[in-house]
Amino acid sequence: MELILKQVEKYSSISNKISHIIVKPLIETFYHVIKKKNHAMQVNIINLLDLIFNECNFQGHKQDNLGSKDQTLESQQNCHAIFKNSKLIDAIILGLKSEVSFVRQKFIRFVEMYVPYLRKFTRENETFKDDFRVQIEKLIDCFCELLKRVDVSFFSSSRKVGAFKIEGAAIARD
Repeated sequence: MELILKQVEKYSSISNKISHIIVKPLIETFYHVIKKKNHAMQVNIINLLDLIFNECNFQGHKQDNLGSKDQTLESQQNCHAIFKNSKLIDAIILGLKSEVSFVRQKFIRFVEMYVPYLRKFTRENETFKDDFRVQIEKLIDCFCELLKRVDVSFFSSSRKVGAFKIEGAAIARD
């Protein structure tokens, strides 16, 4: 699928249509592979979602000779429905809580792209502001939970060792 999308991305109306056809079933699949802890598929789907949102004219801003203004309006409405879909944000939250650090890192990178993307969408679609706020709150809560689980003992113990060596060196000089 990624190869097909990369081949048609230069035809903005076609890539827009394809991305809107596949994104709903893709989000459903994404949610289920996260629930089943299929880490390889999670990474594949998150890469595909990144491609769809960033390279496939998902919001319908680019016009070519093959598309119409009605398609742009329809794209905006579809985007609103997709971004409002609770399964997408719930899947992202579950992925951020993954026990596999590589997978969690992929989700963090995705959120780094996704939040500004949604912010831009919100600026252009006033009706999405409340949904955006709710999603950001969920992400902040998730990141706070993740930060609570971080083991900082390594950093604090290495600091003490370093401080001890410095004190010892200073004492030896006297």
